[in-house]
Amino acid sequence: MAALLAAGADPCIADAAGYIPYNTAREGGRVHAMLADADGYDRACDRREATAEPIAVGPPGQLCSASGEEEGCWLEIADRDACYAWRSYPKRDETVTWSGDCQGGRASGAGTEVRTFLYWGNDWVTVSRDGAYVDGLLNGHWVESWSSGDVWEGTYVGGKRHGRWTSGCAVRDYSYGDLVDTNSDAC
Repeated sequence: MAALLAAGADPCIADAAGYIPYNTAREGGRVHAMLADADGYDRACDRREATAEPIAVGPPGQLCSASGEEEGCWLEIADRDACYAWRSYPKRDETVTWSGDCQGGRASGAGTEVRTFLYWGNDWVTVSRDGAYVDGLLNGHWVESWSSGDVWEGTYVGGKRHGRWTSGCAVRDYSYGDLVDTNSDAC
C-alpha cells in the first residue's frame, strides 16, 4: 500500500456510500488486485485516510471568472467563505452552493451541490446534483436534476464525467470529460 501511495496512485475514490474499488478509474484492476492483497480496499482506504498528507489549502491555480471562458478553474462556493470546487468546463456567471464539508479550502465528502449558470445564450439553468467531492473534485456516483426536468446519472473521475451517463432512454458515454458516444433512443 505504501508503495502505491509513494508512486502517486490514489487507490480509493470516495462516493456517497463510502469507498469503491479503484478499478473504476484509470489504473484499472491492477491497483484493485494490490489492494486486495493488502487486506481489501476498505481497510486499505481507511489507512490511506489516516496516513495521507494533509490536503492543500484553497485553490492551487486559476480562479474562475464570470465569463466562463477558462479551460479549467477553481470556483468559490457561494455559501462558504474560502471554499472552492474545481470546474473542468466552467459556465458563464456560474454560482454554486454546497451542503457537504469543506476541508482545507476545498469541497469534500458527500452532499448536494446546486449550480446556476447561463447556458447557450441567455437561458438560466439550475442543476441540483447529489454526490461526493474529493479534494475539490467531483468523484464517484452522481445524480443530476436539471431545471429542464432531465435527470442524469453517472460517474465522475477527477472532476470529469467518465463512463456511461443515462437519463431515461438517453445514453451518453464519456472518456474523462470527452463525449465519445450518444444514443437518445436506447430503450
